[in-house]
Amino acid sequence: MINITYNRKENQIIVLINEFIHNEHSFPLSVKFVDIVTKNVSYEEQVNKNTWVTWVGGEVISNVLIYTNDGNLLYEWKWHPMDHGNVIEKLLWVYLKDKQNKNISSNGLVIGTHDGRFGHWVYPVVNGMSDAVLIEGGNDQYNNLTKNFERYTNTSQMNVIVTTDGNPVDWYEGGEGYTNTIKKEHIHKWFNYNEITVSSKSSMSIMDIMENERFDWIHMDVEGIDSDLIMSFNYYPNLIICETMNLNENQLKNLEDWFDNNNYKFLNCGENSIAIKSPNT
Repeated sequence: MINITYNRKENQIIVLINEFIHNEHSFPLSVKFVDIVTKNVSYEEQVNKNTWVTWVGGEVISNVLIYTNDGNLLYEWKWHPMDHGNVIEKLLWVYLKDKQNKNISSNGLVIGTHDGRFGHWVYPVVNGMSDAVLIEGGNDQYNNLTKNFERYTNTSQMNVIVTTDGNPVDWYEGGEGYTNTIKKEHIHKWFNYNEITVSSKSSMSIMDIMENERFDWIHMDVEGIDSDLIMSFNYYPNLIICETMNLNENQLKNLEDWFDNNNYKFLNCGENSIAIKSPNT
């Protein structure tokens, strides 16, 4: 028996090979954890009966492929938002699946993608449920994003910093590039001065981006300016996902009021939140 369990909180996959009715010559089995975006094997291990292997993939979504020792696929386990996702991933999937069932096309905007391998939006986009414009401000992250998504014809990429007004900004980056922001006070919460680089950059206003193309859903992870961008929208997408963990109390209250005033149902899930536009408004 092959038993696979998944811990959503840790993004941990445990593969247990119990007593196994199969040709003994199939062992050792090869267990491969495969990134759903790049299709690359993130980790691989040879296992025998009554053994287990685990993989903690950070926020990267992985499938599991198990092969016999002669290279034949024996078992495949696939991550799915309705089985393994959090409430935001489930709601986005249901929203897009409903449109797909009605033969209605969908177009999303993702701001702050990093290299595109993690986020609530990843599963539906790589599975072709929606077109999407993917935006990343960091140069290195953007270069990796374009490589990772070159096979996905339903996406396009932009290397721009998004702001409310389109003015030049100071751009702060820290660590391995997982944190980049225009807010100096935000990055200093996470890194020491000697771990931060700053450069002067141009930016593009959210209004200009949204005027070029009308998006029905938007996902953003922009390190503390999510509420500023949302409250400057010049139209109202059907569904909005944003990072709220970096908003202060006033920012969060103002954002909740904005959603309420514009007829959205708002669900704060802690680190992130989702808002869905009420029908017929």
